[in-house]
Amino acid sequence: MEFYANLKSTTLSNIGKRIFGQFLTKSNGNKLPTEAKTRELLDLIMNKSTYRSKQDIDSWIEARAQVESVTMLPVQYKLQTMYEDVVLDDHLTGVMSQRIDGLLANDFRWYDAKTKKENTDLTDLFEKPWFYDLLKAAIESKFYGHSLVQLIPFTTGGVSRIELIPRKYVIPKTGELLVNYASKQTIPYRGQNIKEKLVEIGNTDDLGMLYKAAKNMLYKKNVVACWSDFCEVFGEPIRVGKVASTNQKDLDKMEGFLQDMGRSAYAVIGPNDEIELKETTRGDAWQVFFQFIDMMDKGNSKIVLTQTMTTDNGSSLSQAQVHMEMMKSIVMKSDMRFIKFFVNETLAPVLQSIGYDLTGSTFGFNVPKAITDTELQADQMLLNNFEFDNFNWISEKYNVPIKGLKPKQTLSGKVAKQKPSLKGMAKLGAKIDSIYKHDHPHD
Repeated sequence: MEFYANLKSTTLSNIGKRIFGQFLTKSNGNKLPTEAKTRELLDLIMNKSTYRSKQDIDSWIEARAQVESVTMLPVQYKLQTMYEDVVLDDHLTGVMSQRIDGLLANDFRWYDAKTKKENTDLTDLFEKPWFYDLLKAAIESKFYGHSLVQLIPFTTGGVSRIELIPRKYVIPKTGELLVNYASKQTIPYRGQNIKEKLVEIGNTDDLGMLYKAAKNMLYKKNVVACWSDFCEVFGEPIRVGKVASTNQKDLDKMEGFLQDMGRSAYAVIGPNDEIELKETTRGDAWQVFFQFIDMMDKGNSKIVLTQTMTTDNGSSLSQAQVHMEMMKSIVMKSDMRFIKFFVNETLAPVLQSIGYDLTGSTFGFNVPKAITDTELQADQMLLNNFEFDNFNWISEKYNVPIKGLKPKQTLSGKVAKQKPSLKGMAKLGAKIDSIYKHDHPHD
């Protein structure tokens, strides 16, 4: 299998003056760069119209059996097609977006691996739509189980855009691409990552969170359909027409009145005829449907967010805040670590083959550390009582450029030179200890 020719690498020093996505080539004057001639894997797939059938629990079991088959090709076509239907649910869309957008809203950074200081030029280089699209595809692999992305480079180096290979055509277990579903024709893609500019995210045996959520959604869809039928039958009062005559003409006339009864309805009937509206006596039947649907939605909230109160009505604001903090501290940290490992271990080699000089650099997220009242008080007392050779520590901690402390002046206008006494230092130490003991009683 012959793939497109390797692109010439361009060092970061050569492309640093031209931000990726806005290259200006010498041969084209001021024209924007063109994309490299790349054999896109999407062009190899014989796409066909997706057959949408009614999904139920049997379909859910059958889809998993197809993926886990050891006698046939373990394709994910039925499973991923089911996922495409499942994510149309409004609640599931909301909780997935909360997790995806929560990750993408964090500022990322490229750092020098040794000094741990930010490489601002490299960070700016990746502030591009294609990189955020790639990060989104990466975190989505947790839901779908897998993502296969092809980077489409410029002729001059750098990434122009990305193409997410439709998941239903990817076979993660065997590392093959299903180019023809009918004939089960496949081509291998694994091992071609550098040559094909491919990035693979996820585990080969992982079916993703949507497999668990799909079961809840299938139950929910059936209950919603039953509730719709219930509303049609019991949502409006039953119209009963009583006709004193047995004449067919009179019966047809009454039937017409009942059929046409709607807004501003009226009827012309005889003195012995009667139209009656029978109201339903089932006043709380809707709760059966509502509570079941609510239970399914809360189950999916727990699957995706590990809690419910940031998307559903909580019992109190304080509880909702606790749940939000839990999501930030556990789920968000886990997602950021997942992305960090992916970029540094999987993506970086492919990017370097395109022309990005990432030698000695590492990717991470900029998560400001919350400064407690204890730290503020301790820092204030240190600054008030001691002299320092430099203030880099305070400048870095609070992210504020500092030249030095303003000198304290006496009433006469002269600068007062203060040297802390041993007694003062002892009082300072005792006060700091008391502060920490008060804030950390179990330490």
